[in-house]
Amino acid sequence: SGAKTAMSPNAASSTKAVPSPNSAPFGDAERGDVTRRVGVRAYGVLIGGQRLLLDGSGAVRVLEPVPIARLPNTHHWFLGLANVRGNLVPVYDLAQWQGLQVPGSGRMLVVVGNDDEAAATVIDRAPRSLLVPSTTCAAPALSEGFAAHAKDAFALEDGVWTELDWNELFQQLQLAAVMAVTGS
Repeated sequence: SGAKTAMSPNAASSTKAVPSPNSAPFGDAERGDVTRRVGVRAYGVLIGGQRLLLDGSGAVRVLEPVPIARLPNTHHWFLGLANVRGNLVPVYDLAQWQGLQVPGSGRMLVVVGNDDEAAATVIDRAPRSLLVPSTTCAAPALSEGFAAHAKDAFALEDGVWTELDWNELFQQLQLAAVMAVTGS
């Protein structure tokens, strides 16, 4: 499939930090929420065509395809581990996890967090910096896994974008991946 080609070990790799969309953190430290004030920017990522907001108050890195070491006896959506700045980072394909359509090319990785707290997911294309309104709206229909981690939704000019609790989502996936390996 296109996803395997995009993540091939022979692909050229590069990494670049995504600059913070604001000069000061825009998330609430306790909940990781996008601050509810006009003019705040967040990162919009597409995963399986679903519009999701990524809280930029923490570390966010975008990677071109990098070598990913597969682990035996894991779920198909757990792609393996990637070496990111000397740290082994788990890489998940959330589109596969949710049974969503996966684009054949142009996919990238986004790494959220630093060091041993980092996790990565495949995104459909490069993230966008989006101006987040101060008011929320009704959440769009999301796949079940994303809906379980949805916080708020925001209507923007190109559609409704949903803020997720990424930490909670990655913790759930990490637990599922470990359980698959250990047979628990």
